[in-house]
Amino acid sequence: MKNVHPNTNSGISHQDVYAAFYASTHKFQIVTCWVGLMLNLIWCISDYFILPDYTVPFFIFRMAVSGITAVLLLSTSIHQLRNFQIVFVLACGISIQNAYMWSVMDFTHFQKHAFAYMALFIGVGMLVYWDIKYSIALIIITLLSNTLFYNTHSTLTIQDYSVGGGLLVLTVAVFSGVLVRTRYRLTLNEIKSRLELAQSKSIIELERNVILHQKNEITQSIQYAQRIQSAYMPSPDAFNTVFPNAFLLFKPKDIVSGDFYWFYTPPSHDASNSFVYAAVADCTGHGVPGALMSVICCNALNDAVLNKNCNMPDEILNETRIQVKRSLKSQSYNDQKDGMDVALIKLNRHTGDLWYAGAYNPIWIISHNLCTELQASKQPIGVSEFEKPFHLQHIKLNAGDGVYLFTDGFADQFGGPNQKKYKYKAFRETLCKNSNLPIQQQGIVLEQAFEAWKGALEQVDDVLVMGIQF
Repeated sequence: MKNVHPNTNSGISHQDVYAAFYASTHKFQIVTCWVGLMLNLIWCISDYFILPDYTVPFFIFRMAVSGITAVLLLSTSIHQLRNFQIVFVLACGISIQNAYMWSVMDFTHFQKHAFAYMALFIGVGMLVYWDIKYSIALIIITLLSNTLFYNTHSTLTIQDYSVGGGLLVLTVAVFSGVLVRTRYRLTLNEIKSRLELAQSKSIIELERNVILHQKNEITQSIQYAQRIQSAYMPSPDAFNTVFPNAFLLFKPKDIVSGDFYWFYTPPSHDASNSFVYAAVADCTGHGVPGALMSVICCNALNDAVLNKNCNMPDEILNETRIQVKRSLKSQSYNDQKDGMDVALIKLNRHTGDLWYAGAYNPIWIISHNLCTELQASKQPIGVSEFEKPFHLQHIKLNAGDGVYLFTDGFADQFGGPNQKKYKYKAFRETLCKNSNLPIQQQGIVLEQAFEAWKGALEQVDDVLVMGIQF
């Protein structure tokens, strides 16, 4: 295991730190192993219903992986493996197992099973504690096993392999490796700090330096996560190209965001085809958890239009909900309440016909200083207690009308002389008051109003507002 080199001037040795580390993570790593190997076996049930012809080889693979892990767990008094190394054996076994499963699947099952691969790496990122070299080894083993089984079994093309989930799984694997490294180092440093503070009050100054170093590491890791998230979100320049008469106000609370914007222009050789889709979404949480959710939700939107051929906003949201629930393995309201709120439009830029569907997020249409609200369905993209199809609405725009999509961050911001929420009424009045300005100028004025209201207070949530003028 790679050393973090605790400062021996404090009287705390490497052995003391690692002994405390192993003691504090021992039970957690053991439980993780047992839960992981049991879940791996339970998934045999889904194998039977998804690909019954391969139930036996899949079962043999799962039994081998879970059996080897169980033997290692039960024989810790014989071998010299650490608990995190047993977790590594389990993760590698499941990765090789999934690579074999991919190699015998058709494209449809391949796409669905990609979420299982993603769940493996997200679980690794959230649950294990090991040095970065183990993450690198796991990624290499994953690539090699997929390459081997692809060459010997798969009938899919490289393009199918990449678009169907291969690149997404690799991205999540890299991100999870960075997350593991950060959590591992932070845990070691935290244990070291507790030991030092217990030994002497003079270590307080040293602790300050450790915290600054930790903050720098976290910031670097989150900045790397931002680059990954940016790969799924179109750039502002791309947005301005598709929507020349529009503005985009996007202010993440942290470096990465749970809010995201999305748009899509269907490919066509017909010059009369002027349809364009646009959406703003607010995923559960903000920061790194919100960013992970945004990757899942953004990918689900893309899948709905690119692979499921949905072409109306309500159809897209219905299919996106299915994909998000599947990726989060949500079955009931009490299982998993994560998801996203979203407003989605389809616009004919020639005729002004606009179709809208939303999950909690309405849209406003301002025409001659009068605001019309198209209300959203009162349910999220995710599991809800009273799930029903999303409602589709249609309206005809006139020249100069403005369409505004937004999340709740702007209206929920505290500020002003009494440090209260901005609220939706004031937000709508601000948009109406400035609706006669050029659309790009509206975005500038809106941002100035937000900053003036917030003042020196902390931003409470991600802020996203999209304005489009017909």
